[in-house]
Amino acid sequence: MTSWTPDASEQTGYIALTRRIQDIILSPKAQIDHQVLISPEPGESLSQWDHLISEIRDAEGVSIRSCEDGRFLVSWFITPEN
Repeated sequence: MTSWTPDASEQTGYIALTRRIQDIILSPKAQIDHQVLISPEPGESLSQWDHLISEIRDAEGVSIRSCEDGRFLVSWFITPEN
């Protein structure tokens, strides 16, 4: 994981970014498909995006792939419970 020490305004922006992405991931369609395309919106910090992508890559059972158009495909795997 990359080292990232945000100041107060960066931390607020990062929280907003993670909430936006979390809402996308928790959408009914994403939950059915087990994948979602995410992309930066105008005005979002690229360093915050780099940090978010790094955190997603480090998550167990989650994969992320860069697309040619600048978006990212996030997919996750569910292990069935017995």
